[in-house]
Amino acid sequence: MKNPLPIIFAIVSTGASFGQIINVNLDSSHRGWVNDSGFNNPSNGVYISGSRNDVTYRSFFSFDLSGLSGSIESATLELDMSSIGYRGYGSSDPSEAFVVRDVSGPTTGGLALFNDIGSGSIYGFSLVDSGDSVVTVSLGADFLGAINSGVSNVTLGGSVVTIDGSGANEYLFGQSERDQGVGAARLALTVDVSGSSVPEPSTSLLGTFVLAMCVARRRR
Repeated sequence: MKNPLPIIFAIVSTGASFGQIINVNLDSSHRGWVNDSGFNNPSNGVYISGSRNDVTYRSFFSFDLSGLSGSIESATLELDMSSIGYRGYGSSDPSEAFVVRDVSGPTTGGLALFNDIGSGSIYGFSLVDSGDSVVTVSLGADFLGAINSGVSNVTLGGSVVTIDGSGANEYLFGQSERDQGVGAARLALTVDVSGSSVPEPSTSLLGTFVLAMCVARRRR
């Protein structure tokens, strides 16, 4: 009979094509808001977005990526919608569109930051309903390309793009969590940590290998 070992080796070596995937949740290292006059409060972790009392707000979220290794395969921005104090959802409309963009400049405030949040590359969007307790935004290929390019920090900007200009309140996250780093704004990532090294074969593949060896021995 033919030597079965090349077939056995092919079965076991298929483990090299399977990544080692882990889930990682990153809290924001810094977050806040800036309004259409360029004002912001750097110590205030509220991330109000939209129009309130004829003032337009945009939000930003920074994340420290320096501790990550491997290839990030998917990413979702998750933002808690608080129900305390001012309403988290402050609009008479049943839904508002929330867009997440790249922020390339510093988050120290001013009109430069406000304009940066409104003009960066679009990474994702979500149609937010009045009853949502958590807003999730799936971030697309442009974002994955950016964070897999070796950057140690990334900042995302959020804005409501369905403001109708009537002067009525249309905002999200009106009384979001003020404290920094408590998990109210986070990145949910799936990361392939296998890198360029060949991972160890899985238990099922090892079982296949052992079974194949037994069959080979019986046929000798």
